[in-house]
Amino acid sequence: MSGATGQTSYLISIDDLTSSHAQALQKETADRNALLPFTNPTSDYLSPYLHKWASAGFPDYYIIFSANITPPTKCSDGVSRDFLGYIAFLLGTDINTEVKKFNSLLNGITAVYGFHDTVFNISVCKSK
Repeated sequence: MSGATGQTSYLISIDDLTSSHAQALQKETADRNALLPFTNPTSDYLSPYLHKWASAGFPDYYIIFSANITPPTKCSDGVSRDFLGYIAFLLGTDINTEVKKFNSLLNGITAVYGFHDTVFNISVCKSK
């Protein structure tokens, strides 16, 4: 494209693209890290939350994990995703698969996921 002054204007430059892509990757890494207590749980992390649940009398759907995650306009692969689509993108798998994996680490406790706006939660109940 040539402007009135003869200068060429571009839609995007490689520098802009490189910068934008790096920012998207950085956000995705931060969001994946925010999900680590869910995707790679440890007893050291879970124990205090489960003890609080016990001291509250084991109410159903007690939140033991929350992460505030806002999907970007476009992911690093150029795709726009809704909240659950973005979570699945970060996990690299369907959310239900990850919840099943999480539940396989628990005995007598069932975990479920939920979300509200940009907050992703894992809640627990006593298994029936």
